[in-house]
This record gives sequence, structure tokens and C-alpha cells, in this order.
Amino acid sequence: MMTHDDLLGFSRNWALGIATVAELGDATRSHLETVSIWSAELAKRIGMDEAEAEWLGVAAILHDIGKGAIPRELWLKPAPFFDQEREFIKSHSEFGVAVLERIEEWGQSFVSVALLQAAKEIAWSHHENWDGSGYPRGLSGEEIPLAARIVKVADVVDALLSKRPYKAAWSLTETERELRENSGTEFDPDLVAVFLEGGLKSWLDLSSCSSLVR
Repeated sequence: MMTHDDLLGFSRNWALGIATVAELGDATRSHLETVSIWSAELAKRIGMDEAEAEWLGVAAILHDIGKGAIPRELWLKPAPFFDQEREFIKSHSEFGVAVLERIEEWGQSFVSVALLQAAKEIAWSHHENWDGSGYPRGLSGEEIPLAARIVKVADVVDALLSKRPYKAAWSLTETERELRENSGTEFDPDLVAVFLEGGLKSWLDLSSCSSLVR
């Protein structure tokens, strides 16, 4: 019989596998792992139970699984999106929920239902903004599930710091400025305050030391 750690490890590897395929060409495995690690750690720092935070970290890996329904050439377009393209890209949140619902139908025997519920919540809501200007539902403040608010911070910070085909990597200073300037509008201000304690460099050190990162 699987122990809790065995189940957690199996679920993490399963999530990394399907998310890596879904986001092939855009997000790297390193990004998925970093978002997982940072989300779990941020959850712990705001007082979430350790086991719950670890499972949140696994669910976070699946935050953009809906990207698999968007053509790669559109995600990797090296020029600004047209309005119609931008709206289509936003639909990846709903696609993500649909994919996870299908997995839930097929995989209840080997994937935790609670994990998939959390993953759906994150996929659907991590592009919502604190001030209500996000998508897909225009939720604001604490209407946005806490897990999604946590993942949003981790996801955006690592994306800004990373080089992608369509953007250069931002510096730590630029990224911290972006977080501070958008605290209370895009991001949950309480989460930003906790995340910036000790500086962004400490988060890079955390992910580089994790056994998840190769």
C-alpha cells in the first residue's frame, strides 16, 4: 500500500508528465517545478497546513494545462497579439478545466479527486486579478480562490524572471518593482508582502536547492 509520500511523489510525477506535454514549446519543466515549489512554500508561510500546502504545490503544476488546446505558433508568436488572438488565448483557462474534468472521469482509480478539484480551481482562476480586471470570470479580492491567488504570484514571478522565445528575462529589481506596483490591483497584497520578505533572491535559492529541480 502506498504511503502518503509515495502518493505525493507519484502524483507530482504524473502532473509534471502531462503538464510538460500540454505546454510543450512554451513553459519548461523547470518552470512547472518552480511554480510548484514556490506555491507550496508561500502557502506554508501564510499558515497553511504543511500537507495541504504540498498538495497545493502538486495541483499548481497543472495551472496552464489548457494551453494544450492553443496552437503552439500562437503562444510563441514573436509579435503583439491581435485582439481576436488575445481573446482566444484567454480561453485556455476554460480548456484547462475541461481537460481536468475529463481526466477526473477517467482517472479516479489512480488520481486523487481532491487534487483534481484543486487543479481545476487553479486552472480556472489564476488569471483573475485582485481588482476584478482579470479573466475568465472577473472575480475580485477574496472571491478568487486562495490557491489560485498563491499560484498567480509564483507563476508570474518565474515567468518574468525567465527567458522565453518572445521575451527576455527580467532582472530581480524589475520583477520586484512589478510585484510592488501591481500589489492590490493584479495580486493579493498580503501574498505579495509575504513573498517579498527576504527578497526574491531567496526564492531562487529555494528552487535551486529543491530535489525536484534537476
